[in-house]
Amino acid sequence: MKRRFAIGLGGVIAVLLGVLLLFTFSERVPSHQGKNVYEWMLEQNSSALESNPGLTAIGSNAVPFLAHALRTEQTMHDRYKWVQKGWFQKLAKKRNLSFTWRNPAETVRRYAAWSLLAFGFESKPALPELHAELLRVEDTDRQRVVHCLSEIGPAPESIPWLVKAFPLTTKEDYVVRHDLIHALGRGGTNAARMAMPLVIESLSDSQWEVRSVAAQTLARWAQPASDAIPPLLSLLNSTNENAAMSAAMALGKITNHCDEALPGLERLTGSPNDFTRTVAAITAWRLGGDAEQTRQTLEGMLTSRKARGAAADYLGQLGAAAKSSVPALLNASQANLGAWVEMYDRAQCAKAVLRIQGESAEAYQILEEAITSESNYWIRGTVVSQIGELGALARPLIPALRKALNDRHREVRHQAALALDRLDVEHP
Repeated sequence: MKRRFAIGLGGVIAVLLGVLLLFTFSERVPSHQGKNVYEWMLEQNSSALESNPGLTAIGSNAVPFLAHALRTEQTMHDRYKWVQKGWFQKLAKKRNLSFTWRNPAETVRRYAAWSLLAFGFESKPALPELHAELLRVEDTDRQRVVHCLSEIGPAPESIPWLVKAFPLTTKEDYVVRHDLIHALGRGGTNAARMAMPLVIESLSDSQWEVRSVAAQTLARWAQPASDAIPPLLSLLNSTNENAAMSAAMALGKITNHCDEALPGLERLTGSPNDFTRTVAAITAWRLGGDAEQTRQTLEGMLTSRKARGAAADYLGQLGAAAKSSVPALLNASQANLGAWVEMYDRAQCAKAVLRIQGESAEAYQILEEAITSESNYWIRGTVVSQIGELGALARPLIPALRKALNDRHREVRHQAALALDRLDVEHP
């Protein structure tokens, strides 16, 4: 009798301890305006963190809890059929029961991935959970996870996981493998070493969008890849101009001589699309063409709303050979052509001037305007990042970069810190 009483008392104590732990854990979950991280997570429906006032207010403290949600294998909703009944769901909503009662695990993981994507670079602590979700065979939003990893860098440790996941994407909509290849393109030489075979194979994908992004990835890596030349030549000579343009980009980066590409490049120079002609011009130079002819073609594109930014960037790559284009670049840096990324294109003109002739007060003024006055945070952050790549030429812009550390948008602040790190400048 005493033993039975002891067991009963022990059971009651265990239950009480369990309830106490439950409430203790619940109190630790960050909240805002009466709703915790998980409740706000289930309201995330875009990649913009600002669209979710709760997660915005809670900040990166939410990331460990979102990672926890991404590990969800089964919820109470999955486990019991009666939980899925309409009457219980109404009760669960009325009583504000936890997400495990009101949602299946697949839904929870999908919203967790959305929310982690919204946090971008701040989601890095969730890499183990993101990697595991990336390799989940079924019931996963793989594309969203790929986007999240891409926003984080992707980090070097993510590259092997992206490569392992690629076979899974061949059974899904082509956009998933398209986006995965694009993410690998952002992974630098480390990704090139590990993913080169699958990217070259993707040059023969059934979807032209995948073939095109594979070529763009090779261009971004800029590594020798002789095995890629035959499929790239086939793509260059295809009737799809966008794919042909991507092939041209790649050929100009993976080899410095390819006579077989010249007919295709000549065809692209006659395109009605200014951007396409710009790509053809710089590729012809990279493959041994005349620098002066390329310079003249690119300078002529500085008045094009669609091609000004790319033309300026390519003139900067020509270096001293483009010195006579500096006046036109300075004029283009001041002109308003009505481009949707107007200030970005103007900043490319200013950056090219610095790369061609060195310091320029006019160019510095434009770049400072781009990172301190432009309303579009993407432009501010991108230009800040590019300034960090200028090395010693960026020194006069260090005060502006320090100012960007206090930008109203977290991504710009992050890029400013990275830029100052590249320039070996101390900052808070």
